[in-house]
Amino acid sequence: MTDSVPLAPLEQRTVPVLLDQSAVFGLERRWMVESWTGRELDYGTFLSRVSATAHKLAAQFEPGTHLGLMLGNHLEFVILRYALSCAGLVEVSLNGDQKGAVLKQMLEVAAPAAIMVDPPYVSNLLECGFDTSQTVIVKDTSLEQLCADQRAWSERPQVALQPSDPCRILFTSGTTGVSKGVVLSHAYEVFVGHRWGEGAGLTEHDNFLYTTRLFHADAQGLIGAFLHTGCSCVITERFSASQFWDTVVEFAATSFLYVGTILAIINRVGDPPDEHSLRIAFGAGCSEALWGEWERKTGVEVLESFGMSECLACTVSRSGASVRGAAGRALPSMDIAILDPLDQVVPPGTRGEIAIRSTEPFALMSGYLNHPDITLERFRNFWFHSGDLGSMDADGNLYFHGRMKDCVRVKGENISAEELQAIVDSHPDVVISAAVGVPSELGDEDILLYVQARSGYTVQPEAICEHVARNAVQFMVPRYIRFVTSLPVSVSEKVSKTDLPRTLDDRTWERRDVRRST
Repeated sequence: MTDSVPLAPLEQRTVPVLLDQSAVFGLERRWMVESWTGRELDYGTFLSRVSATAHKLAAQFEPGTHLGLMLGNHLEFVILRYALSCAGLVEVSLNGDQKGAVLKQMLEVAAPAAIMVDPPYVSNLLECGFDTSQTVIVKDTSLEQLCADQRAWSERPQVALQPSDPCRILFTSGTTGVSKGVVLSHAYEVFVGHRWGEGAGLTEHDNFLYTTRLFHADAQGLIGAFLHTGCSCVITERFSASQFWDTVVEFAATSFLYVGTILAIINRVGDPPDEHSLRIAFGAGCSEALWGEWERKTGVEVLESFGMSECLACTVSRSGASVRGAAGRALPSMDIAILDPLDQVVPPGTRGEIAIRSTEPFALMSGYLNHPDITLERFRNFWFHSGDLGSMDADGNLYFHGRMKDCVRVKGENISAEELQAIVDSHPDVVISAAVGVPSELGDEDILLYVQARSGYTVQPEAICEHVARNAVQFMVPRYIRFVTSLPVSVSEKVSKTDLPRTLDDRTWERRDVRRST
């Protein structure tokens, strides 16, 4: 058995070095499998395809160029992601379902020179006015062949990379304002992968089932963990609760990632098979009540964590020593504190803002793209301020209590209420709107949207939903809508959301096509 790859010295923390180090686990080992097609890559083939693809990209784009990936889950995504890193290019990771004003803003901020996009998402780019002559379509075109070409890993492009160089830009929904581009360095990716590999207890004998979208920050951290530990991976095309246990059994999965409501959804589908290989559920968003029920029902241990795109490797609960309801204790090199409004550390059990710092360089994001002011504000007084409400017990276990500011968490996604309201308010018949969260039966929240229509105009709730759907991703479409003649305002003339009821009654319209993953 090969031990996990140690965390490299800082000067060596780049993605190509990590890919090279992971070869210690063997080139012929199964590396990644598509569950729905059975296509698979051994690690040696993966490296040779990354090398060939990186050469072709490097011949066309200068190091440091931003390139977008707007892709579904498939092996080509992973090859392209690491080919970009080896060519010294910066990945702009985009949600293929994003559209309208939100997508347009992301593209304006990141300014990708080209976007590699799967066909179903091309229309979203066209609607934004993006010059699609710049795009490269992955499926059914020459780029799929590009990813199939092979070249010796030893002949990969020799690009001069520094640990501090940007590697990826991920967009995250802020608690206020529009989505921000989080700039993540090569050293960040290596550090997170090492800490998550240790925290999740992965080894080269594990087979990880990844059921969420590859553009998420979680995928970046976990694939780094696989590289450090030699763990293999099965990716699904999309999450399906009804097929979950069948996939576990078919591929002998030993661990999987949950976020948001995934555990609750799986738990409601039915009982697990009498015999299965699953031992660890690693993720975030498991309530104390669900935690106990899940472990009793499945025999699968929950390892709860806390992190975000800006800083993934914060805390993980320890195997065999977890405190249900807590997100574990700080990972090595990380310092977690709960601060009051003056940035003073509060006593155990007191709620405040979760703040993070590290003794390791580049363990957190490099900053928000084109927003030095917001970056500086979030890093004030030598702490990164998460915007999350939390508390800690005397043993250092972290408890997450939700977002501090104006945000609704739907199916594991943080939605900026201000961003959603800006879309709704752009409807010609709407004066103003206010989005709040109400409890969901699955454990997160659903969106309750208050709408004040223009005087003399009648707006159908379906029209509001269609307007949002044209301009944003599906999970931003509100489940509930309530029309009002006016919204309460504070002395500063801002909508006072504290005066808006978070209850549902016969005045509340409910969208009937709410889609649950099955």
